Amino acid sequence: MGRSKENGIFPCHWIRLIIFGVFATYDMTASFLPVYLMRYVQNAHFHNTELAASLPVTINIFVIGVTSLICQKLTVKFGIRKLAVLSGLCSFAGNLMLFIAPSYVLIVTGLILDGIGVGFMTNTVYILISRIVDPQSRMEGLAIYNSAYLAGLNFGIMLGSLLAVQFGQRNVFIFVSTTWILLVVVIISVGAMLERDTAKEGKLYRCFVIMKVFQN
Repeated sequence: MGRSKENGIFPCHWIRLIIFGVFATYDMTASFLPVYLMRYVQNAHFHNTELAASLPVTINIFVIGVTSLICQKLTVKFGIRKLAVLSGLCSFAGNLMLFIAPSYVLIVTGLILDGIGVGFMTNTVYILISRIVDPQSRMEGLAIYNSAYLAGLNFGIMLGSLLAVQFGQRNVFIFVSTTWILLVVVIISVGAMLERDTAKEGKLYRCFVIMKVFQN
């Protein structure tokens, strides 16, 4: 995969960077999100505060799972680069809403947007790997995806906890939003390598990463 530009295979170091960045960014708020949500739930005076606090997170995970069912068709229709950029912007907008968070409804909306962004982003990269014709290169790509996913998950939780202690829980969403913008910039910069012959290679595999959702 090192000579990917010649063979039409997306470079492994970009796969590693993007997946690591996506999962690290997504999990930065994992350690304190329920507590953060509880604050607004209590102010809204819900009858069942525990259910109201857990519902947005449940919706977020559900949305990520749903994106795996429709991502294949969207990548064929719009292209991987465009879908990945829109996904990053979606998550950026969602986390910006969580920072502003004037109401419970806006929090739910923000987590839905974040789920859409994370779901489509992870699926587009997985689909990109699945289109690699050479079996050895494809297996290498999947191994890189899995290792980057686990590393990003652990790093994101650790970094998010440190940021929450140093700067406060709410301000972590600023770091998260900024990171999503940086990921969008990276995708735009290497976008030419993301565009592949979807009409020719799209029938090889229909790979979804819904299993990754439940490992979170």
